[in-house]
Amino acid sequence: MYKLIVAFAFFLSANVLWAQKVEIYNPDADAQKEVADAVKKASAEGKHVFLQIGGNWCPWCVKFHRFVDNDSELKPLWRKTSKL
Repeated sequence: MYKLIVAFAFFLSANVLWAQKVEIYNPDADAQKEVADAVKKASAEGKHVFLQIGGNWCPWCVKFHRFVDNDSELKPLWRKTSKL
């Protein structure tokens, strides 16, 4: 059981350390202002707002970004609307 716990802890820490090296999300962004601007623009155009919220430290957020970035249908849509 001890070996299993140590292996799990190593896997978890390696995942977190790997995710921290990726700079997908701007840590200095003003999220409240960006969301307000997006809602205002969408309201004026009669559209919806899609938010991708995450952090550079989050392995699942990084995986989602890579999934979208590697998909030939999603990538152009994302790049067209994203501030990234």
